[in-house]
Amino acid sequence: MRRAQSVRHYPRPSLALSGADDLSVLKETDESVEDVLRRQLLEKDRENDKLQTQVQSLQAQLAQRPPLERIQALEKEYTNLELLLHGTQRENERCMVEMERGKAREKMLERELEKLAGANWQASPTLLRYPAQN
Repeated sequence: MRRAQSVRHYPRPSLALSGADDLSVLKETDESVEDVLRRQLLEKDRENDKLQTQVQSLQAQLAQRPPLERIQALEKEYTNLELLLHGTQRENERCMVEMERGKAREKMLERELEKLAGANWQASPTLLRYPAQN
């Protein structure tokens, strides 16, 4: 085995994990306490500005939403329309069954007429007159 493959390279331990305090970090980077604090303050100001922008955006979105009463009224109207739709569908189904029943009865009566008057019963004018009209 080659030596380069057998030796593991461990990353340098971070200062946060080694228990070093902020002062040792400051001394290593050759920055003054004031510089570090200014930089941190600037970062916090940027973060604050970003959060303020986000809050304003969310407030604008909230202002555009309709009031709760309007939403509740729309939900009630939706529920009423759903009930009306279901009732109409049931009525349509009932009418379709009745219409199919009527068509079946008409077919049965036409078959009976065909048995009694013949295949050309529709062309016969005598079947179309009522007996009282003679």
